[in-house]
Amino acid sequence: MRGRRDRQDRATIENLEAVLRLAGDLRREFLSIVDIAEDVSISSGMGGSSGSTGSHSDPTAREALDGRRAARRHALKEIRKAIAAALDDMQRAAYHGRRAQSESPGLWSRRE
Repeated sequence: MRGRRDRQDRATIENLEAVLRLAGDLRREFLSIVDIAEDVSISSGMGGSSGSTGSHSDPTAREALDGRRAARRHALKEIRKAIAAALDDMQRAAYHGRRAQSESPGLWSRRE
């Protein structure tokens, strides 16, 4: 028999649906995010080669020193960390869901 769902229950169902949707989006886009984090193209403006007044031009060093690459790598690190934290939270929620359905939830050891 199903009881009446209150506002919190409906909000929780909506949150679960959003988690599933976002997880699917991240899964589809993650490899592209990794590729973009590694690629920084140095453009020179109007499509010509970048001018250099010195005698030595090192595009590899410029790319390595470009702040955009570091910022993208940092963002990728934050994505990985947030996904790991989300997994931990979802595992904890699943644990408590199983515990709530148990005939003796008070006997479960606390795993938090």
